[in-house]
Amino acid sequence: MVQLRMFLKITWNEIKKEIVTAWSYRLQWLGEFLSLFIFFIFLITLTEEKQIAAVSYCLWFYCVLIIGDVSGKISTEMQSGTFEQIYLSIIPLPFLLFAKIISSIIRSSLIMGSLFTLLWSFGYLTLFNLPANLFVYSILLITPGLFGISLILGGLTILLKDVGWMINIFNNSLLFLSGIFIPIESLPIWLQNIAHISLVTKTIEIIKNGSPSSNEFSLFIDSLFYLLFGLIVFSYCEKKTKLAGTLGHY
Repeated sequence: MVQLRMFLKITWNEIKKEIVTAWSYRLQWLGEFLSLFIFFIFLITLTEEKQIAAVSYCLWFYCVLIIGDVSGKISTEMQSGTFEQIYLSIIPLPFLLFAKIISSIIRSSLIMGSLFTLLWSFGYLTLFNLPANLFVYSILLITPGLFGISLILGGLTILLKDVGWMINIFNNSLLFLSGIFIPIESLPIWLQNIAHISLVTKTIEIIKNGSPSSNEFSLFIDSLFYLLFGLIVFSYCEKKTKLAGTLGHY
């Protein structure tokens, strides 16, 4: 019970930190959000199935928010010189990570809700229909795997320090290999093989099919695999950085 209360308090503190940070940089957040929304509108108007395209872009954006989360927070802690203090705290690191994950899900969900509302107000989405319902269903399946990828990039951030360029390449690759712009079948074979291991691509295929299929179980298993692999990579990078004595360097 004591540990549960401690965990709930840590989680609430992380949520408050997200709120304070978002409010401090509200103009920057608003500008980036509106520019991305305009970009989405432009791309959606070029497609025939506008509703599926709108849901697919929302899915990609949610994935981007989650994937870069752990790395971004570690980079911020390193730049402010407080990263080592996390390891000196009496609070177990898994508690801190899980609390950050919950706060990230809440933040990302609020941003996604705002994006959904704007797309709905412009007539590109109908709420509570099949594509929108499949979006929510799919998010539940792939969120563990997205945090697995986020942990991989977070571990690389601890080890290599600056991986912003890597995250940008990864996020853009997810967009262009997802089948939103061009059919997967038109890509070279080696790119098709890469695309088919992407959680985003598999999820968009479920949305395009219009109903859950037998692939949903495979998608959930893949998601759990990414999460387990992410935990392993993060732990390895963490231990290697400690041995090198560069945990707090940036």
